[in-house]
Amino acid sequence: ENTTSNRSWTLAVEATDVVQFQYSTDGGLGTLATVSGATTLSSGVWYHIAVDRDSNDDIRVYLDGVQDGNSNFSGSFFNAATELGIGARTNVTGTGLPMTGNIDSVRVTKGVARYATPISFVPPSRPFPWR
Repeated sequence: ENTTSNRSWTLAVEATDVVQFQYSTDGGLGTLATVSGATTLSSGVWYHIAVDRDSNDDIRVYLDGVQDGNSNFSGSFFNAATELGIGARTNVTGTGLPMTGNIDSVRVTKGVARYATPISFVPPSRPFPWR
């Protein structure tokens, strides 16, 4: 939910066709920070996209297992009371912004930087197991 007082974090492909991870410390847009990937995505291509943050506060964006952008942030993300949206979001005026594309699997893990070492990895070749 992208309201002016409830923004925590967003992972999206923006109008420039790059992956962007945006986060806020107080829920407002004034403290919004962005970690952008460098690679321009192509239409009709499947990508594995991941973001992690390690104990050194390094935030990394990965595209197909290769680090594509990074930043460092030592504060806390805003703990939004709104529900997590997958496949769409709303902007500050409440207008819906649906995703154009497909999502295969989504995993959110708190407390583990899954891809911190090394800075590249082999993305899974099949969906994660259900159990």
